[in-house]
Amino acid sequence: MTTKTTTLGPHDASQSTSSKKDHFIKTDIPMMFKAFVSVSLFLGIPVSFAQQTTQDEREILYLQDQRSTGNGKLVGFLSSTDSKLRARAAIALANLQDTSSTKELTPLLKDFDATVRASAAFALGQIGSSWVPLLESLKIESDVVVASRILEALGRCGDQNCLDSVIAFIPRDPQVKEVQALTVAKFALRSIKSERSVWFCFDLLGDPDAGIQWRALYALWRSGPHGLIDVEISKRREELTKLAASSSADVRMHLA
Repeated sequence: MTTKTTTLGPHDASQSTSSKKDHFIKTDIPMMFKAFVSVSLFLGIPVSFAQQTTQDEREILYLQDQRSTGNGKLVGFLSSTDSKLRARAAIALANLQDTSSTKELTPLLKDFDATVRASAAFALGQIGSSWVPLLESLKIESDVVVASRILEALGRCGDQNCLDSVIAFIPRDPQVKEVQALTVAKFALRSIKSERSVWFCFDLLGDPDAGIQWRALYALWRSGPHGLIDVEISKRREELTKLAASSSADVRMHLA
């Protein structure tokens, strides 16, 4: 996230840091709130545009904009009794990509609030922490949005062993299966791919869901060049011919 320069107007050199901070929060909070909203909507966090932000929420947004942990204050919000503050602090730390906060973020993968779990997964993926706790949480996660955010995080920070585990994971929901296919693409973009991942994507083409089909095709495209892809194409011509006649424009586009 790019830190913007905020014009606060003329100030006397003797103005206190606290006064500058208060002025910043009062004048620039709408712009910071807009930036936060975009991430919140992505994570499935409900946002009320009519509701005024609290002082603690403004503090989190201020620290995020200043790219500062506030000497531990931002991490401290992770243990707040208010789930909204825990989630917002996790998002702020995701933007800071502060590796020292992973110890406090990891337990939030087991938070009772799904929004907090999703925010923690997002943060851990952005920071690039160990993928093991994320994978363990994925195996027991029942919320579709949270499971999707965990998969996305694994795609950002996992290694070859993690890719194998992602492929072996069996989603209970089609939406999560779609994200699983895109996660394989994320690995491929980081040059982490294998014959197993290629076979996995080809197998997904047999799913009747067009959303899963085109995402599998996208992952195959990102996995190339790979000799196995050419071999499998020659073996699956009939299957691919059927996809070429799909009613889904997305499937036809990614097959071309």
